[in-house]
Amino acid sequence: MADQTIFARLKEDHDNHHTLLDLIDKTRGDSEGRQDLFGKLKTEVTAHAAAEEEEEMFVKAAKGLSDQTGKDLAQKFERRKPDELERAE
Repeated sequence: MADQTIFARLKEDHDNHHTLLDLIDKTRGDSEGRQDLFGKLKTEVTAHAAAEEEEEMFVKAAKGLSDQTGKDLAQKFERRKPDELERAE
């Protein structure tokens, strides 16, 4: 019931983390590029962790609700996430 787009977004985040880690691995020392990549990774991982925690709470809270109520909550959750992730940057 927890909307598939939520899980798709979390998987996309994981893929982005892997990409950033690969890019970091290609840098050396304390270069500005490496520092920038680490900063991006930290922001991404922090926002992702918050989203996963909220997703877990959402799924627990939605158990036992009617299908329509669960869908309504999932839609509200989806609309809110982009703004929250943007603020985490």
